[in-house]
Amino acid sequence: MVTRTNCEAELVVSRKDEGPFVVSVFETVHNHELMATDMSYMLRSNRNLNIGHQSILQAMKEAGIGRLSKLANEDASDVLKYFASKSNAEPFFFWKHECDEDGRLMNFFFRDSRSALDYESFGDVLSLDTTYRTNRYNLICAPFGGINHHSQNVMFRMAFLSDETTVTLKWLLQTFLESMHDKEPGLIYTDQTLALMKAIDETFTSAKHRLCQWYINQNAPGHFGNLNGNKEFKELWYKCMNGVDTETEWEETWRHMMETYSPRKVRWFSDMYLLRKRWASVFTRDIFSAGLLATSRSESTNKVMKEICRSSTSLFDLVNKYDGILQKWRRRESEEDMNCRWLPGQYVGNNELLTHAASVYTRALYKAFEEEVKASFNVILGEFPEEVGECLWFNATSTGLHSRLRVIQFNRHSSHATCSCRMWESEGILCRHIVKVFYLKNVFQIPDDLILKRWTKTAKFGESFPLNDCLHGGTMNYMLFVNKCMRDVYEMATSSKDSEVACSAILEQLANLRLEVSKIVGSPIKPCDGPEPTSGKVSNKIQNPKKIRERVYVKKKRVEGRTSTKPKRTQRGTNTTINFMNIDEDDSADSAEEQMVNAGL
Repeated sequence: MVTRTNCEAELVVSRKDEGPFVVSVFETVHNHELMATDMSYMLRSNRNLNIGHQSILQAMKEAGIGRLSKLANEDASDVLKYFASKSNAEPFFFWKHECDEDGRLMNFFFRDSRSALDYESFGDVLSLDTTYRTNRYNLICAPFGGINHHSQNVMFRMAFLSDETTVTLKWLLQTFLESMHDKEPGLIYTDQTLALMKAIDETFTSAKHRLCQWYINQNAPGHFGNLNGNKEFKELWYKCMNGVDTETEWEETWRHMMETYSPRKVRWFSDMYLLRKRWASVFTRDIFSAGLLATSRSESTNKVMKEICRSSTSLFDLVNKYDGILQKWRRRESEEDMNCRWLPGQYVGNNELLTHAASVYTRALYKAFEEEVKASFNVILGEFPEEVGECLWFNATSTGLHSRLRVIQFNRHSSHATCSCRMWESEGILCRHIVKVFYLKNVFQIPDDLILKRWTKTAKFGESFPLNDCLHGGTMNYMLFVNKCMRDVYEMATSSKDSEVACSAILEQLANLRLEVSKIVGSPIKPCDGPEPTSGKVSNKIQNPKKIRERVYVKKKRVEGRTSTKPKRTQRGTNTTINFMNIDEDDSADSAEEQMVNAGL
């Protein structure tokens, strides 16, 4: 798409005969936003390599210069040395590791500064996947992911663990919080293990925990037995997942399903009933989930883990493969950022509500909102709304099958609206029912309090941002404040590297500021004499994790057809990890409820 703005900025260079080149016209004022430096490679003029660059790349390829690799016998120490060098070269790089009593690497976590900033903008919903292991050392891959403002998957970085005991998982979660300045997510999705549920409940104080529906649906058929081919039963099952509006309706649907079909594996269904508030969406309707319930989200992460968890892959290569995937995802985000500079085509031309949405939302979210506008054409409002004070209460239904009665509350003064479908609360997008009311009441702009910033084009902060953005209701956002201060000082330091006078001025002002802040906080602040180690020095004596015998691709199974009465134990450590979905109805082990009580759930 090409957009003309009639910009008058230009540079004209002329030359007469054999005389010198002369700048005849130079206009520097643009009437549009300029392309960011880190996105200039996407300009049409920069999409092709010149002959010189092509020859250099070809020579590197022929010389075998390409993928980084390390010797296996120094794998662990090389990975940690790599992290140490990254922390010295890259501002705000964070890493941490643990070794066992024999000096073997057990657990390690790492994230760069970009991940911290991404988490600040999109850390309201977090996904933690611990279902894949590397094959050379059998370490568990544990990526932290989320959804960005383009509705794309985003990684907040990775950890590798030796086992899934509660102690190890608590170390993982506490390290993650430490790296993110103790900012908890609003909602965290995980797979289903008792140790992980217990670690989350003991680590997070405000975050809500939910089980990933994708993994549940992957495992559930193993417990359905002869009901796998029953269409009516499966409709009730999926209705319990996402198809009801109230907890009362959910209880009635569940009771009807159990009484009508009497599933053979009653124990598994009983366990799932005890965990209903962790997987049924009706219990999270008022909690923002960013659409992470969609199966494609977990499936996408699933494919990434398959891509990097190859047999015989070293730790060093694994880290670099992960970084490669991360950079690919970030390039996609940058491309979408550039695409958002232009307004998309509209389904309905000259529609003020859509035009406003297109100017505010990213292209992906605009398309989602546009679908709701289309669907609003099939919404029928009741003729006589109920009036209570400044609010009007509308009843709404949609034409077609499976239509439900919705109730919309509309404030005539502020144009704020809520709907019983709770789409805005859970996904941050206005539903078709509210859109219908807006058209009826001549509201042609989305109210500011119904625009979720994380879905807008300005969701992420730029190189610098106002200090007021660090304040929310008078409370300082500590992580945002720290990031701003560090980025501002870093920008000043890098900009003054060629000026000794500027460097001296920065050091002098920092010394004065240090003294002033020391007086305010009541304790001396010592100057930094050098780069601060993130987790101490890297010892050359650190050994690789233990190798497993079979070098075949192994995906951990969350469900077995039938299991023994003894709970499975992890490869390392002595703590028992019990999975509710691995307990048969004939087992003599304690009930899931008793296990939850014993675990403090």
